[in-house]
Amino acid sequence: MLESAIGKLRALGARKVLVQVPEGLKARVLELAAELESAGFAAFVSCEPCFGACDLRDREAAGLGCDALLHVGHTDFGVKAALPVVYEPWRMEADVAPLLERHESALRALGCIGLVSTSQYPGALQQAKQWLSQRGIAVRTATHARAGTEGQVLGCDFSAALPLKV
Repeated sequence: MLESAIGKLRALGARKVLVQVPEGLKARVLELAAELESAGFAAFVSCEPCFGACDLRDREAAGLGCDALLHVGHTDFGVKAALPVVYEPWRMEADVAPLLERHESALRALGCIGLVSTSQYPGALQQAKQWLSQRGIAVRTATHARAGTEGQVLGCDFSAALPLKV
């Protein structure tokens, strides 16, 4: 699961890593820590709530003597940190077609649909965009420079949605 993050942590020369995950991934955090440990890292787990990529536990990581913070579930948007941070996105799959089919007539009546998503669902956004476009329903998305993924909104910054306002 963490192959890319492990490579980045090794490139940093990290040996001790604090793992930080959002609430929805807390049930998987011990599995992630075990993967890091099997790759040769000393892994610590932050049990504090995590409210997004701007809510880093970097000072706690530094206080524990960690070389890096592994922040899972969000994307980097330039927050300055007290030590290196490796961001590991967590993608979720969702089949949006049944929902779109159920509401196709209402969506068609709108004329144009603006689509946004959190960092976990860019695939669902692309699926919805394709599904709507194939049926002749106009679709608009925007990308905010800090978010980095088409249509991505952040909990603290929904500016990617603002150009979609009609």
